[in-house]
Amino acid sequence: MGIVNKPNYHMLWTKDHIFSTPIFSRLMRRDRFESIRKMMHFTDSGNENHDDSLCKLRSLIDSLLKCFSENYTPEQNVSVDEYLSLWKGRLKFHVFIPTKRERYEIKLYMCCESETGYLYRFIIYTGSDTDYPAPSNIIFSKVFDEYASYSKVVLSLIDGLYKQGYCATIDNLYTSAELLLALFYNQTDCFVTLRRKKGLPRNFWNGKPSKGIGQPVLKKFFAEKIMIMRWNDPYKTKSTKIV
Repeated sequence: MGIVNKPNYHMLWTKDHIFSTPIFSRLMRRDRFESIRKMMHFTDSGNENHDDSLCKLRSLIDSLLKCFSENYTPEQNVSVDEYLSLWKGRLKFHVFIPTKRERYEIKLYMCCESETGYLYRFIIYTGSDTDYPAPSNIIFSKVFDEYASYSKVVLSLIDGLYKQGYCATIDNLYTSAELLLALFYNQTDCFVTLRRKKGLPRNFWNGKPSKGIGQPVLKKFFAEKIMIMRWNDPYKTKSTKIV
């Protein structure tokens, strides 16, 4: 709901002296707001692309993405991750996560400035037909559509930041050797964690971390300017893999 949170939007117009927020009633009557809310429409129904699950909102999404990228320049460090938004309505591409309290949600991929959390770019997940816009004027070792979907998420989200000295922090869900090389060849640094079976040498995973005080770094590998480090927390039995 934004900065001012109420149990429902009707309370934004309440006149109760404890809960009132008079700015809303000064700007617009509640009946007018509800009328606009019911009739709001962002596209020409005669020219809709019905293969696009977001065709009703595509023009709004494109406008937001343009405003986000043109009106603010992020600082050097950005972060790429997913965000889940609660959704209780009927929607074919909502995701079901049984381990969460709110099980039905809409998944978004976001690129945000690390320091302020400013949203630079986002992608709404719509299932197998999710649109990952290909970055322009970027060097890739293969056709963009041949990359894995999680690699395309990152490469699309940081479009406009390549070759400008940016450093992206990326979760291990998206990390792969092909993604790291694509970022490296386009002069974009990254700081990521790794999962097993991500195209790394087998001997990198050999050996179990020892419990207790010991050497914090177990193994390091170098490939050009890419360093892969297996780091061991002395107080845990699991190791952390960092690139």
